[in-house]
Amino acid sequence: MKKLLLVLSLCTLLPVLGTSQGLVNVGKTAAKSAVKTPKVPTVSVRPPIAPRVPQYLGTVPHALGTTVDQAVLRTVEATAPQVTTPTLSARAAKEQQVAQLLGEQAQLQAQLQLNSFQTGIGRSVLFAPLMSSAELGYSVTVFKTSYNGAQEIYGVMPAHALPYDWMHGKDSVGKNFTVHVKQADGSELALDAQVVQVSAESMLALSLVKFSPQAEAYLSPLELADEPAAMGELLFSYGYAAGRPTAISRTVNAQSFVSVRTNQAIEGDREGFCGSPLLDANGQIKAIHTGTVEGNGKRDDVSYGTHVGFIRKLVEAYHNGGTSSFGLILDGQHVTDLNVDEYISAFYLYNEAGKKVAQQNLGKFSQSTLLSAIQEHPEAAYLQLTSRKAQWIQEGGLDILKEDRSGRDKTKHQHWYNLQTRQIEPVRPAVIKQ
Repeated sequence: MKKLLLVLSLCTLLPVLGTSQGLVNVGKTAAKSAVKTPKVPTVSVRPPIAPRVPQYLGTVPHALGTTVDQAVLRTVEATAPQVTTPTLSARAAKEQQVAQLLGEQAQLQAQLQLNSFQTGIGRSVLFAPLMSSAELGYSVTVFKTSYNGAQEIYGVMPAHALPYDWMHGKDSVGKNFTVHVKQADGSELALDAQVVQVSAESMLALSLVKFSPQAEAYLSPLELADEPAAMGELLFSYGYAAGRPTAISRTVNAQSFVSVRTNQAIEGDREGFCGSPLLDANGQIKAIHTGTVEGNGKRDDVSYGTHVGFIRKLVEAYHNGGTSSFGLILDGQHVTDLNVDEYISAFYLYNEAGKKVAQQNLGKFSQSTLLSAIQEHPEAAYLQLTSRKAQWIQEGGLDILKEDRSGRDKTKHQHWYNLQTRQIEPVRPAVIKQ
């Protein structure tokens, strides 16, 4: 009798467990219990690997006050594919992927440093609002240098931040202006500043700024590098793009005697980033950002920065009544000397008989344009450069930094260079008539 009851019980239960409805009921019950007591997911940590990048990518510039989380950098680096394929095309593709990852790593490194902007770089790169807007403005880099044995603090910003005519004066920073300094508690302190020395916007494109001794106590000046940037060198920039703190990394891909050219990838509006520093791995200033030329996309954009040596020239001019000269170098040759406030407005080429074979007016000096003209005219024997000076004038109640290219300009000066002997001609060659 007991065996019969046991068999009947099993026969009663099996159909219930075997039906699809029975399985659904079991699943719902399990789901309800899973909601009430969720399981904690297991996180697997990838073992760190040694970075395969230049050593200076492992840390950030010490002037920024913090170091990059190495674990984060290792995570990015760990995703870089190993180049193991023997075929050339596959190897090139792998190398391209590695290069892209290294670029992303460098960009991450720069972005992580935005956290230190408030307390570190926020007192080294200042925000100078426009006269017409409190939200928009330019970046001003604070630096320290020694002159005649004395330590001094200055600021530097782009020359085009200054008014160039009275109609657009309000959309710029005045000769006397205010800078905003980020404090440790996140607040901003407004300090007075004054432009004390200028260079032409179309040449060196920098202006020197002085602060009061009281204001200097709130600043954290950066150091000037002893050497200019090298080809292929990775640099970091911090400044204000459209009024917002922005950090990017960039690589030097070309340079002239005036400036370095780098790649640049700033999302959205970049207005106001001019004046930001290009810093090396030691946090020293290699150049000052002065402009960007847009390409087909942000990866094709190129930017320019004036060499650090010209910052020292501005300081020298400030102490010497505006006088400090530099050599204009073309293809490794010293063509002439210019003062820091001079700019080249035109050039002319003449053959041996004194006949003009080429000429061009320049809105902004371009070394490549001049060299191309010389190469296109192998018959050219003499080069004439016309220089002028940028000057402060009063216009519409504003101090305007004027580059006068008219015949009324009395600062016009001619420079002569012999392309055959590669020597400077002190006066107009006799074969060239007025």
